[in-house]
Amino acid sequence: MRVHDSLIGLIIFIGGICICITASSFPSQMDGSPGPALFPMVLSGLFSICGAVLFIKNFKTISASNLFVRNLSLGGLINILIVIALIIFYGLAVETLGFLLCMEVVLLALMLMLKTTFVKALIVSICATIVIYLIFAKGLLVPLPVGLFAF
Repeated sequence: MRVHDSLIGLIIFIGGICICITASSFPSQMDGSPGPALFPMVLSGLFSICGAVLFIKNFKTISASNLFVRNLSLGGLINILIVIALIIFYGLAVETLGFLLCMEVVLLALMLMLKTTFVKALIVSICATIVIYLIFAKGLLVPLPVGLFAF
């Protein structure tokens, strides 16, 4: 099923507003430095602007007949279910197995789902996992679950 762009824009706009409202309740820093609400509020503001632009740009072409186009194949449905299963796997296993192993499995599975050769998928998923880990754990000091790999 394909959804009209103006409907997607409206959903993105509303989602951005909801995230902004939620992030505004985050605690602020007493010393005047940016607190934990800064990053989600900036991103939600950008999401809201992009969603509004997408909605306005495509609003002229919207009609009841083209809101939803039902052309989802069995392969598309299977891909959706695989992505949902990988998200559930990551959420349930990340504390036990750790970020590195879970992210590696998720990225490898996604690349294999996109018909990438196994060797390429393995190399790229390992490199991407390490880069993501270094950015968040070492650069931004975000505590990621260590699981089996404590270093």
